[in-house]
Amino acid sequence: MKIKCPLCGFENEEESKFCKKCNEPLSKQDYSEDNPHLKKGESKDQSFELLSGDQAFEIAKNKKKEKKKSSLGTGCLVFLLIIAGIFLIYFLPAIKADKEFREKPIPYVSLENTIERVIEGVAIEAFGKTVNWDNKPYTIKKITKYKQTSGPDEGSYLIEICYRANENLTVSLMRGGIFMDAIEFTKELYLPSFCEEIKIYMLKPYLILTDKYGKEKEEQVAKLVLRREIANKVNWENITNNMFERILREEGQLWVHPALGN
Repeated sequence: MKIKCPLCGFENEEESKFCKKCNEPLSKQDYSEDNPHLKKGESKDQSFELLSGDQAFEIAKNKKKEKKKSSLGTGCLVFLLIIAGIFLIYFLPAIKADKEFREKPIPYVSLENTIERVIEGVAIEAFGKTVNWDNKPYTIKKITKYKQTSGPDEGSYLIEICYRANENLTVSLMRGGIFMDAIEFTKELYLPSFCEEIKIYMLKPYLILTDKYGKEKEEQVAKLVLRREIANKVNWENITNNMFERILREEGQLWVHPALGN
């Protein structure tokens, strides 16, 4: 079907938009009635700014910067998504498992409603619920109360605590950690009017040691003994590991396994 030009009468092909003879628009819908060669909203006096070479170069450079920023932002987003994916895959299950482990009830080694249970609570506060070994075992191994049958503390009690100590990067740090935890335990146990029947304690920390045949085994690495009357003389706010070790050697008892140094 031919389309007749409204201006010159030339017959154009059906799909033609402009007359091939006079260039008259064949469809008036999108063009101004006053000037059929201008689209609606355009002005015949519309001015165009001619750009210099420098201006054109600056515009092109700014567009390149915007494109680069957009690419950088996209790259950062992709990187963050990768990090989030790694966290979800590797770390979230470990965090969940650790939370579940920590929420488990404490497997107390002492009987309920006994002085041993009270002291076990103090020990857990000082030494922790679990230690940082591979299988994260419970800290406290055994708590035993002995009645003194002779000496200045006759009739009172000695409390013996066998517990697992935390491992550390160096022997010096492991040794220091044992004394630091013992200081915290002593401060709490020998508070005035608290467990006054306990006049003396014996701490026995354990670590995993390797023998000459390469076999690993839990072994006692120290023995710390201190009486209440000696502890009451100490200003615990200013005490250091070295000062505490000296007190134990001179007025209590101290043995340290060779594996922890002299």
